[in-house]
Amino acid sequence: MNHNENAWIDNKAKEGELKEEVFAFLDEVRESGMINMFGAAPHIRYAFPDVDTAQSRTLLKEWMETFGERHNG
Repeated sequence: MNHNENAWIDNKAKEGELKEEVFAFLDEVRESGMINMFGAAPHIRYAFPDVDTAQSRTLLKEWMETFGERHNG
């Protein structure tokens, strides 16, 4: 493997870790009942400063789309 391939693999691993962290965060926010989850993107950006607006919306959308399969089996 060359340097670019290693960097790509490292980046994908970090993205996976970030997604897991954000999904866990969103699960906690949902359980708290403090906010409407459709408005959670700004909360993602606040909790994860390296995540931009587009990324926070994408992560929230994916969290919503996969919630049932992650929590119901």
